[in-house]
Amino acid sequence: MVDLRIVAESLPKTRKKYLTDSYAKEMITDIVATFNERGKKYYLVSRETIFHPLGGGQPSDTGFILGENFQFRVKKVLDVNGVLFHYGILLKGELPQGDANAKLLLDWDKRYKIMRIHTAGHILDYAVNEVLGGEFETLSASHSAENAYVEYKIPPSLKLDLRSLEAKANEVAKSCLQVRVVFAESNDIHEVLKNAPNLRRLPNLTEYRIVVIDKVNSIPCSGTHVANTCEIGEIKVLKSNETPGGVAIYYDVYP
Repeated sequence: MVDLRIVAESLPKTRKKYLTDSYAKEMITDIVATFNERGKKYYLVSRETIFHPLGGGQPSDTGFILGENFQFRVKKVLDVNGVLFHYGILLKGELPQGDANAKLLLDWDKRYKIMRIHTAGHILDYAVNEVLGGEFETLSASHSAENAYVEYKIPPSLKLDLRSLEAKANEVAKSCLQVRVVFAESNDIHEVLKNAPNLRRLPNLTEYRIVVIDKVNSIPCSGTHVANTCEIGEIKVLKSNETPGGVAIYYDVYP
């Protein structure tokens, strides 16, 4: 078994193109290291990547890495201390032993659905506060294409009407508001933030990436998002479940 924490110490930090361009579907970059897990299963590290790793409530991207003499299926991506490891299966050929060019290719339909769902999740944060008339902390979230939800710290005494929540969320989505990313230094972050939950849990960083939905909220986030809320489509609030800490709201986007 490969100990990724030890391996990461000797590798350069991966440049994360998805942080500045969520729409990059493919790119050419260098493979800087490969590690065999077992059989045809490997970890590949590239100098930069368009693949978003598992984390922050967002599932890992999947796709392919294609070289001159190999084809590699990316099953998941892990971020270990800033080094991104692409884990998957060697489909054809042999992996390079030194630096080599390769094409990174996303499963774009999956990624784009996740982008729509993640932005819809930020809109739900706003809609919950609007419908209930308060500021409610988020406890957990999953922005997967199969089972998206956000869990809120809502006391049992408050009853959230799901149809009102859905209507408020779609009011925002259909307003075709710009969604953009800004980077702010720690001293300036409070000039940028708006209606952002969980600020007391923010990690101590020198710079923060903030996803801004104009007129709605500005939330620290490392995930991938659409550029305009009208790309989301229809937000459907499917159900709510009580949890030990509050309420989980399950949702999806259509079509």
